[in-house]
Amino acid sequence: SVSFYFGGIDDGYFRAAFGVGLEEVFEPEIDFALDAGLMQWEVEADDGSLVPESLAASSGKAVRADRRRLQLTKEGKRHFAGVISLFYSPGVQAHVAQLPGGEPDVADAAREALERRQARKQAEVGGVGRSTAKAGNDASGQRQEETSADSTDDFDFGNILFGGPCNQKCPFCIGLHLAPSLTSTSLRTPPSELKGLPEFIKQMQASGTTKVIFTGTSTDPQLYKYEADLQAVLREELGKDCHLSLHTNGLLAMKKLKIFNQYDSCTLSLNSLQPDIFRRMHGVRTMPDLATLLSVSEIPVKLSCVVNKENWEEVVGADGSFLPRCRDLGLRRVALRMVHTPMTARQVTAAGGDGQPHEEDGLGRRRLLEGKVFEGMSPVRFFRGNPVFDFGGMECTVWDFDHTESRSINLFPDGTISDKYLLGAAPQPQSPNHHIAQK
Repeated sequence: SVSFYFGGIDDGYFRAAFGVGLEEVFEPEIDFALDAGLMQWEVEADDGSLVPESLAASSGKAVRADRRRLQLTKEGKRHFAGVISLFYSPGVQAHVAQLPGGEPDVADAAREALERRQARKQAEVGGVGRSTAKAGNDASGQRQEETSADSTDDFDFGNILFGGPCNQKCPFCIGLHLAPSLTSTSLRTPPSELKGLPEFIKQMQASGTTKVIFTGTSTDPQLYKYEADLQAVLREELGKDCHLSLHTNGLLAMKKLKIFNQYDSCTLSLNSLQPDIFRRMHGVRTMPDLATLLSVSEIPVKLSCVVNKENWEEVVGADGSFLPRCRDLGLRRVALRMVHTPMTARQVTAAGGDGQPHEEDGLGRRRLLEGKVFEGMSPVRFFRGNPVFDFGGMECTVWDFDHTESRSINLFPDGTISDKYLLGAAPQPQSPNHHIAQK
C-alpha cells in the first residue's frame, strides 16, 4: 500500500524508500488511472509548484526530474475513494472501494477506524492479554480442547465452519479427512448455542478482524437453518465495518436469494461447466444456475475451482474453455487450486522443492502454471504471494496453500478455535495421509 499526500504519490520518495519505481509495482493500476483521466504525471518546479509532465518543456519553469508525482486530476478527486483503493492492499481495497466518493467521506471513515483501533489497543493494554490453549467442559459435559488464537495477532479473516450432511458429494472434501468432532452437525443450532461463538467473536474484536466467511468442513453453509440470524449477530458484534462473505456450492443461492444478497461477497465453488465432469467432481447432477445467479446477485461473486485429472483439460489444458466461459458469463475473479495433499506438501517443503501441492491421481507433479492456458503469460500482480493473471478483464489467481501469506482464525462445529490457515492443521486426534481440498 502507498499513501496519498496532497492528492498524489511522490515517485521519487517511493523509489528512495523501496528501490523501485511506482510504475514497476503498480503498472496496470497506473495505466488505468491515466487512461481514465483520473490521474496524471506532474513534476515539481523550483518554485514549488506542480507542472503537468506533458507541459513541462513549454512551461518556461525549471523542473526537478527527481520530484515526479502521480497526481489526482479534477475528475479523479470526484472518485477519490475508488482511485486511492487502486493502491491499497486487497483487504483495505475491498472496504474503501465501497465508500462514497469524496475526500471528507474517506477522511471521516479513516478517522473513525483509527479511533476504534486505538480503543482496542488501550483495552488490550488494560488487561486483554495473550490467550493460550485451554481445556474445558462443553455444554454436554464432555472434555474439550480449545485452541485460542493470539488476541494480538492480525488475521485476514475469520471462518465459521459448519458441519453436517451436505447437498453435494465431492470426493476430495476436507470433511472426509478430519476428526469427527470437527465435522459434527451444527446446521440446526441457533447462534446463541453455537459452541465457541462468543470466544470467536471476542478474538475477532481483539485482533481487529472484521471479515467473516461462512463456510463448512463437511457441508454447505446455506444449509444452516439460522443463516440470517447469525448474519445479524455478527453485524451487531463486529460493527459497521463487518464484512460477511459466503463460500458456497451455490445450489441454494437462488432459493435463499434474499439471504444470499445480505452478504457482502460470495465465493462459489464450481469445478466444471461441463455436466459430465461436474457430476464426477461434485457427486451430484444438479448444477447451480450460474448465469441467472450472476444476473440477480447484488454482491460480488468470485468463482473457486479445484483442478484435478477430471477437469485439467477443460480448465488449464488444451481445451481451456473454462476460463473464457467464466469471463463471458460476467465473472471478474476466479481462483484455481489443486487438491491439497498435506503429507506431500510437507515432504516437498522439507526437500526444498517448489512447495506446490501435487496430486497422486493421474496428474503426477504437473503444476497448474504448466497448463497450456498460461503459456506466454506473466502475472499482472500477486495476491498473498499467489500469482494473478488477466484473462480479458477477468482476474485468475493460482493459489498455493503452502506458500500463501493469508492468516485466518477458524471456528469449528465443536467449538474448537484454530489460528491455522490450513484447516487440516487444526487440533485433531490424527492427521490421515489423504488428499484434502481446502475449503
